[in-house]
Parts: sequence; C-alpha cells; structure tokens
Amino acid sequence: MPWQPVASMLIIGGMVNVTAGLMWGINRLYFGPGGRKIMRDEYDFNLENRDLRVLEYRKMLAEAAK
Repeated sequence: MPWQPVASMLIIGGMVNVTAGLMWGINRLYFGPGGRKIMRDEYDFNLENRDLRVLEYRKMLAEAAK
C-alpha cells in the first residue's frame, strides 16, 4: 500500500530535524549567542582575548596613577 512508507519517512525526517536542533543548541551553548564567526580560527579568538586583557591592564594602571 502506498501510505505505509509515510511513517518511516516521518520518523527519519523527524530525527534529522532533532539532530539539527541539537547541533544548533550545542553550538549556541559552546560559542555563545553570536556563534563562531566564519573564517576565524583559534588564533583570532586568542588575539581578541589578549586585547581585552591588555585593555583591562591599561585601565588598572590609569586608575593606580590617579
């Protein structure tokens, strides 16, 4: 009968959607709301973190000089 494969197709399609949703959720938890930028590697992220630390250090020195 032609409607018998519909249940299997719905299950397979549903599992594909669940997998995609889990991948999106894990990616969002791991990389944050902005997600990982395309064509950026670990060096770029570490450089950005270093810049933030340098900025905080300079602010601390400016406050100590007052």
